[in-house]
Amino acid sequence: MFRLEVKLDDIQSLNDRLAQLAKGEFERLLDELAGNIAKTFLSIVTGRTPVDTGFLRGNWDIKRTPDGYLVYNTTVYGIYVNYGHRTRNGGWIEGQFFVEKSVKTTEENIIPIVKESLIKPLERYLNG
Repeated sequence: MFRLEVKLDDIQSLNDRLAQLAKGEFERLLDELAGNIAKTFLSIVTGRTPVDTGFLRGNWDIKRTPDGYLVYNTTVYGIYVNYGHRTRNGGWIEGQFFVEKSVKTTEENIIPIVKESLIKPLERYLNG
């Protein structure tokens, strides 16, 4: 014979934890997840940025915005290194597309980032 016993106290405890989670904890976890994705991208794109003088690579930064996180580079010529450009004599320098490659790598790592930033904390939170 199989038996399942459900105690109302256990359900109420779960309900209390879910209510607390809904009062901002989940939003904090989502913000942390977004920050971790942005930091991962920053690390990847910095490592993939070509180095001549090191100025382009050294100008990557991240900041918190009202909408999330922004990873950016302030060098004027970075776009030309990424996408390619014409030379003064009419030639063409191929782009290195290090930004797109970094986005792709970050996307490929989303599941582990979500597990580490969101699922594990939620499991610990809900399991008490």
